[in-house]
Amino acid sequence: MSRAVPYSMARFAGTPEEVSEQWHASRRRGLGGSDMGAVMGLSKWKSAYEVWLEKTGRADPEDIGGKPAVEWGNRLEPVVAAKFADMHPEFRVANRYAQMWSREHPCMFADIDRMLTLPDGSHAVLEIKTAGQFVQQDWDEGVPPHYLAQVVHYLAVTGWAKAYVAVLIGGNDYREYEVARDEADVAAVVSAAESFWRDCVEGGAAPEAGFLKSEADARTAEAGMPGDEYALMLDSELPWLGELAEAKRAAKEADEAAKRMENELRQLIGSDKGIETETKRVTWVRSMRNGKLTNGGIRITEKKGA
Repeated sequence: MSRAVPYSMARFAGTPEEVSEQWHASRRRGLGGSDMGAVMGLSKWKSAYEVWLEKTGRADPEDIGGKPAVEWGNRLEPVVAAKFADMHPEFRVANRYAQMWSREHPCMFADIDRMLTLPDGSHAVLEIKTAGQFVQQDWDEGVPPHYLAQVVHYLAVTGWAKAYVAVLIGGNDYREYEVARDEADVAAVVSAAESFWRDCVEGGAAPEAGFLKSEADARTAEAGMPGDEYALMLDSELPWLGELAEAKRAAKEADEAAKRMENELRQLIGSDKGIETETKRVTWVRSMRNGKLTNGGIRITEKKGA
């Protein structure tokens, strides 16, 4: 007797605009893989607070379709998928064209890039990424944690045993990673998703504060312009205010020290690309933008095998 499929399918019909509207409305009913990095505090770009605002209807999701990284990611997705297919003629690579909703965990759904059919008839996820050359080092040790949370989320929804991640870095560095299902990782993602949905979305409690600038911007937009009054609280309710003041002072000093050392490195590098030592590579990132030379900062990486 075959096992029941652990997910249901949600499909959308109509004009492209109608499909987009239905898709976004459906996303608000649960957590997708791209939400999990933020929910688990692993994302560099989005906080759990921002996800909470969106899922509770307090804010609309940001329209990122016009951002160059998103546009080129969408344009290059079929190119990367075709490369993966070329590298793996033993797999059948197909679009799913539907949201997959977990039957066991109703707050979790998956919008996978491609479904793979393996030689034994089983299925696997193919997740496709594009990345700029300046984050190349993020992929040197494997799939970055925020993307790994997304992939594990998909395995939790589908019940499948493995996933593949294909990434194109800097337009010419193609890499693949295989992610085997790990039940401890799946349990951690499921627990985070269900706790967030139960306590924060259904329960209404805002998640703990994070450290991203995007969260500060979201909180500013949510609060709006200030009134004329101060909220009254006791010192005992804010025992960490002194620690915050000290942390801000130390951060200012550390930032100034880092900028001073970076300028010293720029002086040493001059017109070269960077500096190499026995164990490290220092790169002064510079590029032309709109006919103007721009400074992209100093990047320090450990040399492999050092």
